[in-house]
Amino acid sequence: MAYLQTSAGSIYRSGDLAIKVASKTSPMAISLFQKEIDIRKDIGNHPNIVHFHAFEETPTSLRATYDFGGRRLDEIIEGRKVSRAERRTIIVSMIKALGHLAASGYVMDSIRTRFFRVNKFGEVKLVTIRPAVKASELDIEENVLPLDLMANEVVDVFTDTPYEDDEIYKLMFRIYDKSPEEALEDPYFRGPMSPVTPE
Repeated sequence: MAYLQTSAGSIYRSGDLAIKVASKTSPMAISLFQKEIDIRKDIGNHPNIVHFHAFEETPTSLRATYDFGGRRLDEIIEGRKVSRAERRTIIVSMIKALGHLAASGYVMDSIRTRFFRVNKFGEVKLVTIRPAVKASELDIEENVLPLDLMANEVVDVFTDTPYEDDEIYKLMFRIYDKSPEEALEDPYFRGPMSPVTPE
């Protein structure tokens, strides 16, 4: 039985691996799946993006094998209080993953914490990359981090109301127009960091 059903195919889990399968009887699933594979090939692997292992085409389907991402980040945040050290890990991981996409010429047209998962080692990795599009298609400068989208999501998920947590709001305001490298030099990230407990 599939672990997860998506518009781009069914995902099955096998130990520490996830296998995505798109049937050729579904043109939409094949189109979405192929787009994702093309992006994966363009960007290569990165420590904060779930590792892509292999792609295979059979007479009836397209298949891809990835590391199993773990538990969804939004479920973790909603289920318990996240420490400041864990917050730093989460935000740094998001910046690094999105920065790698930007450096590869891609930008996410939407950013959600549900696009990220936390593995058994407490590492935060981007899993869903299909909202990524070529920066050239949007007529925007390449290697630009979409911090406006990330800022809205980060402020929302870490606070009861968007501006309640002054620390997070001020951080997002400070790094709003910076490159990933510049953003990570912010004093906020000099504080302690810790793996994110996936429970």
